[in-house]
Amino acid sequence: MSTGERTFFGHPWALATLFCTEMWERFSWYGLRAILATFMAASPAQHGLGMTEQTAQAVVGVYGALIYLVALPGGWIADRILGPRRSVFWSGVGELSLSPVGLSVTAKLAPRALMAEHHPTTFR
Repeated sequence: MSTGERTFFGHPWALATLFCTEMWERFSWYGLRAILATFMAASPAQHGLGMTEQTAQAVVGVYGALIYLVALPGGWIADRILGPRRSVFWSGVGELSLSPVGLSVTAKLAPRALMAEHHPTTFR
């Protein structure tokens, strides 16, 4: 590295972007896990899903485990079949197309959980 280049604590400047991205990812991951468990355990009167605390924690735990477990076959497919460019492209396409599906499923389930409190025999 030449002496006149801008650095980030003695490292290449691109490391600053990587550091900030990783910091935000960690903040989002751990923060949203707590928010998700709280939302699922809150009663429907509080606009939650009304799950028991144990069930909500189990769902968050399974979700966290699946993130790490799905990375194994995903990494194998990316390394052995798709290659770096196509794997980034198709993971972006998959995320952009599956995110609205996840949101719509959640939007369908939340009103059902709210109605179940008022009409338990109809919805459960």
